[in-house]
Amino acid sequence: MGYSSGELDSVLKENIVHAREGLLGPPGERSTSRPVQNPDGSFQGGSLLERLGHELKVETLYVKDGRSLNVGLTLQTIPSISAPAAGGGKDDGPLGQENRHIRREVAQVCPKLTLPLSHKFMLSPQSFTAAAMWGANQCFPRQMLQNLEDRSELLNSVRVGCHENYIWPTIQMNLAASAEHDSGVFLLLLLSLIIHLLINLLHTEEGLEELGQFGISHFDTFDARGYLSCFGVASTLQAGSQGGRFHCLEFGGFACLDGVSLTYFSGLRRHAGTPPLCPVGKHPLSWEVRVGGVLYAPQRIVEGTTIENLASMPNGTAIHLSPEMADPRSVYYPMSTVAWLSSILQQV
Repeated sequence: MGYSSGELDSVLKENIVHAREGLLGPPGERSTSRPVQNPDGSFQGGSLLERLGHELKVETLYVKDGRSLNVGLTLQTIPSISAPAAGGGKDDGPLGQENRHIRREVAQVCPKLTLPLSHKFMLSPQSFTAAAMWGANQCFPRQMLQNLEDRSELLNSVRVGCHENYIWPTIQMNLAASAEHDSGVFLLLLLSLIIHLLINLLHTEEGLEELGQFGISHFDTFDARGYLSCFGVASTLQAGSQGGRFHCLEFGGFACLDGVSLTYFSGLRRHAGTPPLCPVGKHPLSWEVRVGGVLYAPQRIVEGTTIENLASMPNGTAIHLSPEMADPRSVYYPMSTVAWLSSILQQV
């Protein structure tokens, strides 16, 4: 399910475009790949958000390969720790302030949970999350929405993007440059689909390899059951371009990613995507890019079973809040401690 550019609320669409332009920076300073470092240590190309991340020496700027950046909460799966994205940074200088200004055009972290001051954004709610919640209220079943909101209130979950967002605790921004018609992108997707059919026949996933940055067929195995993810897209392309496709391989369907659009899907079902395509006979331009915001709900975060990273001490050690410390049923902490912690979370 989803909404095309013509079906979206006009105000929300304008705000998404505004956030997109702020993230990308001036057209003349963009490029179709990650930023590169100059001899003087500065960076050029890519997007403005990427360049600022490199200037601030953010170690975990990208999510795995490609050009994906996290602007919500992050989950470290092995220690089961959730914390604000490292890309938000702690630098209070001009670069750090500009970096956070761009991020707050995309997402807002509401202070229902104590967070480091540098991550406690008081941001405009008109962004990808506001649009995603608008769409969810239009097409999700009423009982489903009520159940998700009740769970959020029960666990006192941090709300990302706008206070009305009780569904998605994290957002991953994906930047995709345009490809030419003869780039082989759709061949990769076809191969991915064939492999998926073979997997269903053999009932195994052994040997499955990634088939390129945009033709990858995959599951989001850490997503929560009972939740749907949202892929919000805002493209800036030359006339006659195609915005790409989002494919739900198990159902044999796809969504067009032209203009500004929203697509809701289950990350627990196999899916894949293709990049934007230039008009026939044209080459990609340096300023062309599709900005996509994937809003999703990691199971451990929405279940309240992660260790919350609240703050960092001057010596680098972290202050953590374990699930038991906020659970009134816990036998390890007296009820007075739980009540005290709960009162802090509600007041901050």
